[in-house]
Amino acid sequence: MRIYCSNLIIGILLSFLFLFTESYAEEAVGKGIILYREARFNDAIAELDSVLESAPTIAKAYLYRGNVYFMKEDFISAIQDYSKALRINPEYALAYYNRAVAYYSIQDYSMAWEDVHRARKLGYMLHVDFIEQLKEDSGRNE
Repeated sequence: MRIYCSNLIIGILLSFLFLFTESYAEEAVGKGIILYREARFNDAIAELDSVLESAPTIAKAYLYRGNVYFMKEDFISAIQDYSKALRINPEYALAYYNRAVAYYSIQDYSMAWEDVHRARKLGYMLHVDFIEQLKEDSGRNE
């Protein structure tokens, strides 16, 4: 009986710890997003890095860190982070769209089209100007 009670108490404590970690992580992601929107890119990366160290399964943190890398014109790092977000959540339409724009930025039009189609299939409303520019630059009309 004592072992059962001890295991129960440990389980309850671990549940509270998990909820606390998730709550902290969501708050820290919000802080990272604010820093990103304020164009404090290095601070945003540091904040999102700390989130991902403690909670590496938060797709939104990878998405926004990818956005920061994109703004810093580090398109390869942006693509890597969008890809990590998509491994966690394969139906994250915004991550597909953002990755498409990053692929476009390195002139990988084929991969950009693949991600555009995935984002569209998931219901993401594509930006008409981007699609027109992708059509023009890739020579494709999809």
